[in-house]
Amino acid sequence: MQNNIKIILKIFIYQVIIYLNSVLILDTFHEVRGYNITPQGYLSIIFCWISFLPLILLNNQKNPVMVFLWLIYITYIIPVSIIFPLINSASVYSIIFVCTINILFFSSILFFRIIDRITIPKLKIPWDLYKILIIGCGIIVLLFVISNPGLSLIPPNIFKVYSVRQHFKDNTPLLTMYIITNGGYVISPLLLLASLYIRGPIKYLLITISILISYLIYSSSGLKSIAFMNLAVIILYFYIKGTKSISNSVINIILYLFLTAGILYLIFDFYDPLIHWLRRVFFTPTLNTYYFYDYIYNNNSEFTTEAPQIISQIYYGTSGSANTGFIGDGIARYGTLGLIINFFIFNILIFAMNLSSKKVPFELSTTLYLPFVYTISNSAITALLLTYGLLALSILLFLFPTKTNKIPL
Repeated sequence: MQNNIKIILKIFIYQVIIYLNSVLILDTFHEVRGYNITPQGYLSIIFCWISFLPLILLNNQKNPVMVFLWLIYITYIIPVSIIFPLINSASVYSIIFVCTINILFFSSILFFRIIDRITIPKLKIPWDLYKILIIGCGIIVLLFVISNPGLSLIPPNIFKVYSVRQHFKDNTPLLTMYIITNGGYVISPLLLLASLYIRGPIKYLLITISILISYLIYSSSGLKSIAFMNLAVIILYFYIKGTKSISNSVINIILYLFLTAGILYLIFDFYDPLIHWLRRVFFTPTLNTYYFYDYIYNNNSEFTTEAPQIISQIYYGTSGSANTGFIGDGIARYGTLGLIINFFIFNILIFAMNLSSKKVPFELSTTLYLPFVYTISNSAITALLLTYGLLALSILLFLFPTKTNKIPL
């Protein structure tokens, strides 16, 4: 009981921080098109309590899907509930919308709590066969990267990757792009972490292929997230392995991040972490979600798959792509029906993730699934499955040798 009260208090503090940070961002960028919004703060107090609904079913269960749901709740659902009324006129329809988001997410957690009791026998694949499988996947990725016209052996400047990224998108066939991005976000991290469960020369072969994939993909595509993926998963893996309550720990880390960023801003006048870095994770996806909502519902616009480009042009005055997560994507495609469909697909993903992670070491599956939290709040659900490789990861984890298998020498 005491632990639950602490979590509720931490969530409330986090909600207040999201509110204050959002007001600061809107004030700082008030003259920038897309951010020139007058905050309507008092309404956020009402929506603050609505976002407590999913907290009823979230717990400290040691399950990668529960951790995944916790992070989506913190990084996407709460910001939508707090920021949405802050930047919106808060009509009756928008109030219903935010309530609907929380109810649908609550239903997703309930669905997970029910299906978590379902167990389907895993395929008992020997370690030797699994090693051949993932090494084969790694070699296929390398072949596609090497044969791609945009191959480069020299990594671009980390601060000047956009031209390289655009060249990669313009000159890479769709199938090749899927295989390469799946290689960077799934195959490379899996090879690296699988090496921790294997001894002998094969261990170093897995590490070598993993590093080669990340290096060549970054050099050829300019995708910064892939450049740092292996470092991130190694840090996450050992942190999760040494943590008893990962869900509670996640809340603490996010609060410390905001606290540190706030101190840097108030005392040292260093505002990049608070205004730029954290804005991209916690504020911008929600702002884009609101613009998707406004474009479809308030302007009676036709449903479209080109919404990111349209939103960028109309609301930001740029020719870029204002990406949003599966909530905004569903609205843009089919309105309210699209929102429900995307949550239905989201529930199927939860089922697949839970099924594939059973009998797999908790720290392994959790580490590999966590990077997709950022993706799910910034990309269409089809991109999550195909481009970023959540579908491929679920299959490979389902085939992963069980915990009880003897680690080969």
